[in-house]
Amino acid sequence: MQLKDRTWKSFKITDLFEITGTKTTPLCTLKTKNETTREYPYITTKSDFMGVDGFFKFYTEEGNVIVIDSATDGHIHYQENNFSASDHVEKLIPKFKMNKNIGFFIVSSLKYALHEKFHYGYKLAQKRIQRQTLMLPVDGDGNPDYEFMDRYIKNTYTLCEIDFTKKVQEKLDKITYVEIENLDDKEWSEFFVHDVFEKVQRGKRLTEANFIEGDMPYISSTSRNNGIREYIGNSDKVRIFENCLTLANSGSVGSTFYHPYSFVASDHVTHLKNETFDKYTYLFLAPLIKRLKEKYNFNREISDTRLKREFIVLPVNENGEPDYEYMRQYMINQEINLLEKYLNYVKNQNFSDYISNK
Repeated sequence: MQLKDRTWKSFKITDLFEITGTKTTPLCTLKTKNETTREYPYITTKSDFMGVDGFFKFYTEEGNVIVIDSATDGHIHYQENNFSASDHVEKLIPKFKMNKNIGFFIVSSLKYALHEKFHYGYKLAQKRIQRQTLMLPVDGDGNPDYEFMDRYIKNTYTLCEIDFTKKVQEKLDKITYVEIENLDDKEWSEFFVHDVFEKVQRGKRLTEANFIEGDMPYISSTSRNNGIREYIGNSDKVRIFENCLTLANSGSVGSTFYHPYSFVASDHVTHLKNETFDKYTYLFLAPLIKRLKEKYNFNREISDTRLKREFIVLPVNENGEPDYEYMRQYMINQEINLLEKYLNYVKNQNFSDYISNK
């Protein structure tokens, strides 16, 4: 089942969909006191999480539609469930029988057709949407082949399910669940950050004008994308670290991330390293380090001097020392629990149980 083997044809969006706006719903209207049910997504113009920015008790729009951001870069998503929306969210109501699989297929075609065509200065407003076309595979009569679209996405799901299940099982085979004390039952004590990490050092200042194109992560003080601001190729007059934590000392102060890979660090982050720690130990420590953000902000940065006075609270062993083995096993257990949930979720989905080669 190959896309290149199909016959494709251009269609006007208006031939396939009715294009309308959504009823703008302010967040203050949705946030009611003593809410116990929050099942309906709130769709905004954000690019990630399929535009979802929370779940609420009420909805204003029927689902099984395609939503388009008409305010920024023209983000396009399929929305299966009933929802409410912020302003600048347009919806495409199908004139044909659409399901989730067909919706995802058409969203991909729309994104391809509109790629780099619209942006913040040239928004994808309703009238502009009405003038657009997209390419779709067709049947023998030259009509959109919705059956093929449905089967193609089902097959894609199946392939992804097989690959995902294999990789998750490989990870589970490498780690072992061990019964340990609950966090609340452990003794905890305070330790200076500099005593926990044997290497504490800032990155080095590097201006954007001096960036060289490359594929090494450049870690700055952003709170998103694991702290990755850019990918660069600089190797001279920079500081390169790996297998450690980074702590944002300015900007998004307190943001803490684990990096198993090599990266270039800006002077807005401090790297924290202990040669005896592995991934699981670092992941346990990361949220504890991140709590430093409660004491700092954009106007009160974490200077090197201040960091030397900071401490974190850690679980301890019988000798009153940090119980790093407990921390490591705790995170292993958490990973096993999550991976098993993922496997159960995939197994319970109604994916196709065969892969079509037609």
